[in-house]
Amino acid sequence: QCYLEESDTCLDIGAGAVTYANLLRQEVGDVECTELAPALINELKRLNFKVYEDDFLSIKFDKKYDVVSAWHVLEHVEDIKSFMKKTYQLSNRYVIIEVPLLKALNNKGKVRKLTDPKDEEYDGHTHYFTEQSFRELIKDYFNIVILKEGVQSPSLFSVLEKK
Repeated sequence: QCYLEESDTCLDIGAGAVTYANLLRQEVGDVECTELAPALINELKRLNFKVYEDDFLSIKFDKKYDVVSAWHVLEHVEDIKSFMKKTYQLSNRYVIIEVPLLKALNNKGKVRKLTDPKDEEYDGHTHYFTEQSFRELIKDYFNIVILKEGVQSPSLFSVLEKK
């Protein structure tokens, strides 16, 4: 089931390599993005996306969006409570988030290990999640519409509706 409507406005936080923003743009009329990496900002502009070139938590937005998405972004954010509060404030209806898990929801497949930021194998993730920790994080702001194993397993994909 698709929760997007052609007239929806969307904000993709940390658009990265533009894959998800391009998918959104096929479904809706207006997609704007945030991004920090200069090369990725240039690519977003080349593809005619409106881009906010700053850290999501410091941007002053002048509008709300029907859908706010963050695809493998939340694990890099130190202040995840402020991040969730701001997505709640910016969204008219839905927030779509996928985050990495330490192990798949069905407990099968790859299991990630936590690494110290000083370790050369450090993956840049400030957080990993479990289903329970994710539920705890969103409980004050959102109801769960979909919560399932994500595309980049082990991960958790969610469609959340504002309370």
